[in-house]
Amino acid sequence: MDSKKKILVVDDEPMNIDLLEAMLTQEEFDIIPSGDGAEAIAATHSSPPDLILLDIMMPGMDGYEVAQKLKSDPNTAHIPIILVTALNDISDRVKGLEAGADDFLTKPVDKSELTARVNNLLKVKAYHDHMRNYQDKLEAEVSLRTQDLEKELTRRKETEAHLI
Repeated sequence: MDSKKKILVVDDEPMNIDLLEAMLTQEEFDIIPSGDGAEAIAATHSSPPDLILLDIMMPGMDGYEVAQKLKSDPNTAHIPIILVTALNDISDRVKGLEAGADDFLTKPVDKSELTARVNNLLKVKAYHDHMRNYQDKLEAEVSLRTQDLEKELTRRKETEAHLI
């Protein structure tokens, strides 16, 4: 990875944030801590991270609601979310995926699994970002070409009108 990727770690327990940060330090990520859902949403809007590690069980807004809000917003929907939680029932996983999470890890987290899942989702996001930029570039080129053709058509119509 060419530049430091930003990972927002959202958990109401500072010790859990510290643990996840320690697991990811060798990967040279820029870790942004957040203690609750509302703070995480605000941080995501002000400086979008490349990936979010999100606890489910938090006071106020839980991780399901945070994921749902971020995934329903076109400005943040493309940011991968990994739910990191002590909940391990299949219904919790399904609820998380239905809320928009891209992956799910159960605490205690294995360092190698965390690193593999983070790196995989960052690759997917990088590909998505590349394709989105390419699409934007193509749309701009098509728009410019369309404008050129419309100008040429107008010019030809004016020329024909003068000939008649």
